[in-house]
Amino acid sequence: MHLASLRILAFINGIFLVTLAVAMLVPVITLLIFEQPQGINAFLWSSMITALAGIAMIAQGRPQQTQLRPRDMYMLTVSSWVMVSIFAALPFIFAERASITDAYFESMSGITATGATVFSGLDDMSPGTLIWRSLLHWLGGIGFIGMAVAILPILRIGGMRLFQTESSDRSDKVMPRSHMVAKYMVVAYVGLSGLAVLGFWLAGMGAFDAVNHAMSAIATGACNNLIERAADVALKERRQLILVPREAPYSSIHLENMLKLSNLGVTILPASPGFYHQPQSIDDLVDFVVARILNCLGIPQDMLPRWGEHHMVSDE
Repeated sequence: MHLASLRILAFINGIFLVTLAVAMLVPVITLLIFEQPQGINAFLWSSMITALAGIAMIAQGRPQQTQLRPRDMYMLTVSSWVMVSIFAALPFIFAERASITDAYFESMSGITATGATVFSGLDDMSPGTLIWRSLLHWLGGIGFIGMAVAILPILRIGGMRLFQTESSDRSDKVMPRSHMVAKYMVVAYVGLSGLAVLGFWLAGMGAFDAVNHAMSAIATGACNNLIERAADVALKERRQLILVPREAPYSSIHLENMLKLSNLGVTILPASPGFYHQPQSIDDLVDFVVARILNCLGIPQDMLPRWGEHHMVSDE
């Protein structure tokens, strides 16, 4: 990679870091509203360190008449995720005394809109940390890419090419006026987020909880945890998905929703053990359900024979 390309990558990442530093002031305002000033210093120090790093990367300027090639765009995508996640982890280290590994995992989970967490006792965390986690999810949903697609054309760099490196779009079609496309995307994203906040608030949530849930739900596809996220992706990608409902009896809503999932190709396998194999313990009942799930997945198991099959028993 040429030195000029590295300089422009550093320049763009510097813009991202300055934006991140400004975003770190949101938890500061939140803590002031909740009258918990003891956690403000953690975010102020994080913001200052991030801003200084970003300004240092921007100060060196960018080479003129430099165009990023497609492989440079991929490098920009990876470097921006890594760089932003490193500095986004600082508030978790300073405010929650999290280890470097946990803090980086948490920030990367937010920036990539994965939705996973290694933290426990979220209900007891400070409002600043909670709003920062939600804000990372929200920014990771489209914020940085939307900003990049809007900024890069101004720098005379193909913004839509960066968008393609983060999406499944592999077409070669030309997207004119990409900054206008980015503008509409960001407006739609902010609008949907606002509607989500209003919906959660009207449903009975407090204003703070409504904002947190809206930012996380919009960014991660309205999934409450990693299991729901994985199921959503399996449906989207037409992958095999097995639903094992455990609640009984089923209401009409349960049955209607399971019918919709079945029509989408989902296997509905209730956790209802059979008794024709003469179970002798609770473990035998559990093994029955587990064996049925493994059979559907095509994973070999020796707990129970499949329908029409018998275990091969050795003479020894």
